[in-house]
Amino acid sequence: MSHRVERLSLLLLGQRPVYNHQQAADAAQMDPDQSLQLWQSLGLATPDPDEAMFTDADVQALRMVAQIRDSGIGTALELASARAWGQAMTRIA
Repeated sequence: MSHRVERLSLLLLGQRPVYNHQQAADAAQMDPDQSLQLWQSLGLATPDPDEAMFTDADVQALRMVAQIRDSGIGTALELASARAWGQAMTRIA
């Protein structure tokens, strides 16, 4: 990662990414395939499995999504909601 990208990541994310996809899913106690489905439903690119792209905030967000899903919302509604959020964010950007 270039120095500029690293500085920008720190500014925007509050910390340097420290987890790759598998590590983030493990830390959130979420199935890696489910977290990947969620990521893709948000309209984001498939993460490089070896690259640290996730922060503690991402892990916390995955934990919250897992808790909401486990409370009865189900995977289908979780992914539909993620797609709606992703589309809305695309329009804002």
